[in-house]
Amino acid sequence: MNARLPNPSNPLVSALARWNNEGGAQPATPAEESESILLHLGAAVLMQWNHLPRAIQRELFDAASKMEEPHSDTNVVRHQMALFLHAYKNRDSDTADVGGGD
Repeated sequence: MNARLPNPSNPLVSALARWNNEGGAQPATPAEESESILLHLGAAVLMQWNHLPRAIQRELFDAASKMEEPHSDTNVVRHQMALFLHAYKNRDSDTADVGGGD
């Protein structure tokens, strides 16, 4: 197999080469990587929430409640999470019924 080399006179190739020589894409910072991982894990937990045993739901809810921001009211955070999860549960159960009456 004979690989073709990019044509250096192509404006896109030369722009990419300049960009790469100037540092190219900067790697994500550890904080950005951690945030991305937490977002993915949180979304995965939420997608499975209604299928988790109640005891696990309670443990996760309690653990999340303890991760409050400084100077925030734990009761307000718990209430907001409860409302969110209740709305999500209802939305999930509404979509689960679509097309399932055969």
